[in-house]
Amino acid sequence: MRSVTIAILATVSVLSAANAPVRQALTATEVVFSYSRPDATACTWAVSTSATYSPLVAELVGSQSDSATLGARWFLVGHTSALSASTAYYWQQTCGAEVYTGTFTTPAVLTGGSGAIYLSMGEMTVADNATVSYGLTSALGSTVNAPCTPGCAFTINSTSGAILFYSIAYKNGADTINAGSVHVAVVP
Repeated sequence: MRSVTIAILATVSVLSAANAPVRQALTATEVVFSYSRPDATACTWAVSTSATYSPLVAELVGSQSDSATLGARWFLVGHTSALSASTAYYWQQTCGAEVYTGTFTTPAVLTGGSGAIYLSMGEMTVADNATVSYGLTSALGSTVNAPCTPGCAFTINSTSGAILFYSIAYKNGADTINAGSVHVAVVP
């Protein structure tokens, strides 16, 4: 069993075993785990305020498995049944024989307000424009376009403390050169 301890108030990369969850986004009521799998092995999750993983957080009861796809995956906890603010949690991910564990503590509830994330891609040599697709779930839903001369820059406004999912597609005219994977950020 491998153990990873994470105490975060924003997005963090965790350097660990190749298939371990490598990124989390955290708000007072939600956490997103991001990871990649070299195969379609289903992974199950346990998240609890107890190191014995009993009881599980309400959202996981009866729904503990991810989508079992090859490559990048997301697992969101707290979307349908909110986590408690300022609370320590234990998590465990099991993918076949591989088991990863860790902890996180949700921050205090932020008091209202709006925020924004700023994305800047620098000078592009082949792309002349880009589209950012974004939303409050991995289904995205909204888009914004920007020219890339001399560089691509986007500002996405949202509620402060919200988890925002986004993907960037670079284009040369109408042709997509590179459509990126979905990323996650916590809006400051």
